[in-house]
Amino acid sequence: VPGLRPDITMFNTLIGCCSLLGDESQAAFFVEEVKELGLEPDVHTYNSLLNAFADAPYEVLLKTYEDMLKRKVSPNRRTYNSLMLACQKTGDYERAFQLFEELKRDGLTPDAVTYNTLFVMCRDRLDFVLGVGAHSNLRRNREQKDVGMKAVAELAMALLVEMEECHILPNTFTYNALLGVLGRCHDVRVFDLFEQMKQDTRSAAAPNVTDDLMLTWLTNATSSGGAAALPKLLPPVHTEEAVDEMLEGWVAGKGVIPNLDTFSTMIDAAKRLGMLDKAIMYYTELKTRASGAAAAASASMSGASPPPQQHHQHAGGSNRGMGSVSGWGGQSMLSGSQSISNTTATSGAPTNANAATAAALRPTKAVFQLVLEVCALKQDRARGFSVYTEARQFGIQIDVEFMNALLNVVAECGDATIIEELDNLKNDRDGINVRPNIDSYNVVLKGCVKLGNLQGAMKLFEELCDPQCPLPGPDAVTYATLFDLCALNRDIQIASELFTSMKQRAISAPVRTYCRYLNVFVSAGDPGAVGVFEEMKRYGPQPNLTAYSMMLTYYLQRKDNAILALFDDLKSRAGLEPDIRVFNVVLDYAGMKQDHNRALRYFEELKTRGLSPDVETFNALIKCFAPSGSSMVHKIFEEMADCKVAPDHVTFSILMQHKAGCSSLAAALEQQLVYVKPKSQHDEGADRMITDGN
Repeated sequence: VPGLRPDITMFNTLIGCCSLLGDESQAAFFVEEVKELGLEPDVHTYNSLLNAFADAPYEVLLKTYEDMLKRKVSPNRRTYNSLMLACQKTGDYERAFQLFEELKRDGLTPDAVTYNTLFVMCRDRLDFVLGVGAHSNLRRNREQKDVGMKAVAELAMALLVEMEECHILPNTFTYNALLGVLGRCHDVRVFDLFEQMKQDTRSAAAPNVTDDLMLTWLTNATSSGGAAALPKLLPPVHTEEAVDEMLEGWVAGKGVIPNLDTFSTMIDAAKRLGMLDKAIMYYTELKTRASGAAAAASASMSGASPPPQQHHQHAGGSNRGMGSVSGWGGQSMLSGSQSISNTTATSGAPTNANAATAAALRPTKAVFQLVLEVCALKQDRARGFSVYTEARQFGIQIDVEFMNALLNVVAECGDATIIEELDNLKNDRDGINVRPNIDSYNVVLKGCVKLGNLQGAMKLFEELCDPQCPLPGPDAVTYATLFDLCALNRDIQIASELFTSMKQRAISAPVRTYCRYLNVFVSAGDPGAVGVFEEMKRYGPQPNLTAYSMMLTYYLQRKDNAILALFDDLKSRAGLEPDIRVFNVVLDYAGMKQDHNRALRYFEELKTRGLSPDVETFNALIKCFAPSGSSMVHKIFEEMADCKVAPDHVTFSILMQHKAGCSSLAAALEQQLVYVKPKSQHDEGADRMITDGN
């Protein structure tokens, strides 16, 4: 238009529209126009550009930020939030917290988006701490993992305290991210935080956000993508202030609604902590909430009053048919879900809050499989098949992965019907059109290990090796599982034949498979263990810490002083560090030989290496000093108290085998030197804790 010249505000609006559409190239074109017209970009220009480049390579965003600083444009909170989100996506943990400190140094106030991004960074950081996922190449011992998990959990909780001190209220995303951190850190505070979340009844409604827009977010947002997706859901606006106002209402603590991700996280947390009954309790609560919301949604859409919510107890049973499922609200749940689907299809979003809640709580296949994992750990076959029935009733598409999870329940129960269940799957007796894969066979083989059924396992192996078998044949896991069974039966001959078969098939087996082959000889106390270990050292794969630990145990069983040279060899190996289990073995040897000086030297060495002694460590020490009943027994009890390690029945048994030991124990009890672990409300699953990343 003659006489009209676009200003920077207009370009900011255009670039903002590009960011909403995810059009990076058009945004870059507008930036070039800004330069050609000689306009000076402001902070809103760069913020819109950073948002448009959200999916661009990380370096592009950093270069945009550098250009912003070169032009003396001061970043605002939204700038830092965009950059920190980019750091989270690429795993740049250090830079994210550096930007957080810069934000505060600039006199800016963090908001819920800022803290939520940091909470997700803490959760993602656990992959690095535990050496899993993208960081699986890192070697972490148990002590390193424990220290790292504790540090991350404390950091996350410190951020929550700081957030509350700034009067920034946590929202659903905040709670879910924090619950994920504490759960993976095996931190029992996760349960108290969940109760706090459920008691937080603030309204989910937000100013300047339409009901449909809010409900769309409730339906689609998850802990991994909800916050990042928020800007994409906003309608076009003309000023950054309007965007900030809408985001403020959306993510800055205006609503807390426990959703499917919340319950999935809590089921997983309880499973990791070994509190399996609590995990089932959360699953039952999810079902109750889902059925209640669906019934209310169905009644709202039909204009009727919602029926009273019933709290069904989960019923066990092995019925695998398509009958009614207790706890889901029967047809009401299905009809409610159907109504949600129809409404969404016509209007693009649910039309009432009950429908949105029902959709947000609708269990997925992953949730059902998670519950099957809990059933496997509980060795609860009846509940496992009940969960399978519920999944089918709820319209979950059953695939081979799901059926393998169900087979795993049967396997962990040591149920003799495990092979029969595999036959049911092969013959498709449930009419689900699913056939077993190699993982199915491996799960059944694991069940054979539980049963000690070597004959049945070898028949399955022969079936896999049959040229007529539709599967490609056994894999490394197959052989490893069979080695476990051979170790249980101390059958070196079959293990050797299997090892030869594995080589003939040119199966590239990892070191853990070789370790399980080595364990056959160690379990049998067979000298062939030395040959297997030396072959690993000579031809590979190189022995790992597990292999060294097995060989140390082998020499301990034989009371062979070759254990000392092997221990020195382990300490000289680059990339290998002896853990507490290794030190416990060599301490046992020192105790067996009544070598007081060596035992004390090893004990000091493990502490110097930053390892935490456990009850087995102290039992090995007591075994060394109990016969003489020296004052060292009292010092050991004092050391146990300092480390907060309580004695177990083995401790007392060792002392009571010797007259001097009995005297030392009596004196220690009289002087109150024996540490007693205080009882906790969360002690239910302390002895069944599940290790992350394995």
